[in-house]
Amino acid sequence: MNTPTEGTDPQRAGTPEEKTYRIGRFELTLPADHPIDRYQKTYRLYDRVLGDIAHAVAAKYPDTTAIDIGANVGDTAALLCRDQDFPVLCIEGSPHFLKYL
Repeated sequence: MNTPTEGTDPQRAGTPEEKTYRIGRFELTLPADHPIDRYQKTYRLYDRVLGDIAHAVAAKYPDTTAIDIGANVGDTAALLCRDQDFPVLCIEGSPHFLKYL
């Protein structure tokens, strides 16, 4: 289930082939067929616990950094930095997703 700060807003996307999706304080532009909004609607906690873990790690280790291999559109990086900023190195091999990252 989406929270009021998370969800899809197709009206704000750049083209009909794109949509926007909010993860915490970040608004991502995604391909229109990207499934993250459906995953998070169906599986309420999909990937969300990772943000809680990142928050706890960053609280204990202020110099925290992360590496996201297979970063897709940056949804995991947004989730990791939901509550605080820290460096995240994002690596994505797909040219299709790289332009959204």
